[in-house]
Amino acid sequence: MTTALRMAAATLEDWGPVEHCVGSGWCPLSAPPRLVVARLMNFKGRDIIVQAARCMEPINYDNSCILLCPDYTLMIQRHWALFLGMKKKLQACFTYSLLFTPKLKVTANHTTYFFMEPADAWNWVEQPYYEPMESSNPLLGQCLTSRQPGSLAGGGAAVMGGDSQRLAR
Repeated sequence: MTTALRMAAATLEDWGPVEHCVGSGWCPLSAPPRLVVARLMNFKGRDIIVQAARCMEPINYDNSCILLCPDYTLMIQRHWALFLGMKKKLQACFTYSLLFTPKLKVTANHTTYFFMEPADAWNWVEQPYYEPMESSNPLLGQCLTSRQPGSLAGGGAAVMGGDSQRLAR
């Protein structure tokens, strides 16, 4: 495990509940996310993540998932192992991105999204089809929902929220 990953794990251990992020303490950071979606941007020839969100607990059957820290941006180098000037709060919100491995990518409207999951959690047989889905819950934001039969229980979902909805257009 790299030094950056050790730092990420230690940060998650020390930070505590997510009330530091969204003002609600009902979802501890110790609960691992099921899926992470990140917005990729090419900056001076290097692909970096500029927006990230994560789903907590099993993905809901209504194709929603819980978004943490939707209004912060995150910049991580492509190899997922180096922080780029991130503050401690951003580390606490998004360090799981470093512990995940890319599984598929979807490009829409000149924006590339990488969908990630815990290593060895499950294997994707083929790339699902994703389309935008609106949510009535402001905490959930916009979901990208799988329509592929048999893709994750109840249909997979990943969330982008806050400024990411505006940036994705």
